[in-house]
Amino acid sequence: MENLYSLACELSALPSVSGNEDMAFEGLKKICGGLFDETVTLPTGSFIGIKKSKKKEAKKLLLDAHLDQIGFVVNGYGGKGFLKVAAVGGIDTRVLCANEVYIHCPDGVIEGVFSSVSPHLRQGEKSDAPIKLEALSVSTCLDEEELKKRVPIGTPVTFKAQPVLLKNDKMASPQMDDKICIAAILLAIQKLADEELEYDIYAHFAGGEEVGYIGARTGGWYVDPDYAIALDVCGAYGPDMPQWRSDCILGEGCTVSYSATTDRRFTKKIINTAKKNGIKYQLLGEPSHTGTDAHALALVREGVPAALISIPLRSMHTYTEVISLRDVESAAELLKAVITEKEVQENA
Repeated sequence: MENLYSLACELSALPSVSGNEDMAFEGLKKICGGLFDETVTLPTGSFIGIKKSKKKEAKKLLLDAHLDQIGFVVNGYGGKGFLKVAAVGGIDTRVLCANEVYIHCPDGVIEGVFSSVSPHLRQGEKSDAPIKLEALSVSTCLDEEELKKRVPIGTPVTFKAQPVLLKNDKMASPQMDDKICIAAILLAIQKLADEELEYDIYAHFAGGEEVGYIGARTGGWYVDPDYAIALDVCGAYGPDMPQWRSDCILGEGCTVSYSATTDRRFTKKIINTAKKNGIKYQLLGEPSHTGTDAHALALVREGVPAALISIPLRSMHTYTEVISLRDVESAAELLKAVITEKEVQENA
């Protein structure tokens, strides 16, 4: 688990706010060093690692996890060293007050902190009313001239929080959505080092998922796969959550989803593979599309048999997203088992 935790920390440290995924490309190349036969980057923010099978005319299996993360973009100045920011992706504003951030300037990183009016000084609203992002500013303590020079409009901003290793192989970190699924794919590729591949593998780390599945739409078109497996996170059960979510538990294995837009035969094959290999998994039933890249990949070109494997996560879209490293291991083992099996839909 120690190596997996280190990998998750490395990935978490890569800044990749939607629209700025290219900031992570060089770091990702280093992390992926030697795992792939070649790598490709696309203008829409996707990074693709390709590992070829020795079989002639092998079919293409695309493994997708999105590279982009939620965050902020500088959209104004508040005077006296303060910045105004807008959300990129869905941000839970309840966690922002006094939260520390990194401001990723052209000349390096500046640290800042979210600042708000103290409850007893607020005017025209209840002191316990939820604070909107528009009412918050990021304090840098720089003088105004230097601030405008170093921090242009459009500069990306990320949470500063560092990963924490918790008890029982759990960890908390920003960017687990969806860097932890990139970790699962890379771990699976590591496990395949001495295996004979049934498919040409395209590890697609997609840009723009948080703002409309941009990378899945364009990267899926570029690869034109025969099959696709998207990996993302899903809401794990915790105190005060709806009872219907009680079957999605940290540490009980990755989840496999049935939905209206994922391929049922392919999904059954993945579940049968998990059963045959004794790999822990959980099931989710999602009535419409899954809200992940699986939906976009299923609609590429004339359509692709797509499935969704997820890693349970608590506190989604905050700076302390909690996952179980055991669930990441189970996802990697399941991917390895699928990749080394014969034709994906055979006997499904």
